[in-house]
Amino acid sequence: MSNVDWNATIQVGRGAARRGGGPAGGKPGEIAEKSKQANRNHAKDNQRLAKLYGEEPESFDHKKLPREVAAAIRRRRNELEMPQKDFAMKINEKASLVAEYESGKVSPPNAQILGKMERVLGVKLRGKTGIGDALESKFPKKK
Repeated sequence: MSNVDWNATIQVGRGAARRGGGPAGGKPGEIAEKSKQANRNHAKDNQRLAKLYGEEPESFDHKKLPREVAAAIRRRRNELEMPQKDFAMKINEKASLVAEYESGKVSPPNAQILGKMERVLGVKLRGKTGIGDALESKFPKKK
């Protein structure tokens, strides 16, 4: 037991064959540098998106669910006398998600979920105009 190197570093996973201070065999401060670089890249992406949409970089934020959409979901579900739990089951989502959409606390809203809600409720929920109006069927039923 006298020839055991107690100062040896054992690494498991990627980079285990290399010896170094970081988890991947790199320099000890390398992880912190990479996360700082990722934060800078994220800030640059936000500035690029803000410029693309013609907004101030500081004011660029995710879009929130408009109140009229939340109200249209709640109003139509109540007209159909459908509990949140049943509505959630029909769109294959959780009841808590339906509650979040109805209260307008979702940011950003998911267009795919809004599409499922549109189909079940039969009202328009996406777009700038006509929120809450009846959907026009793309494929009319044959008589």
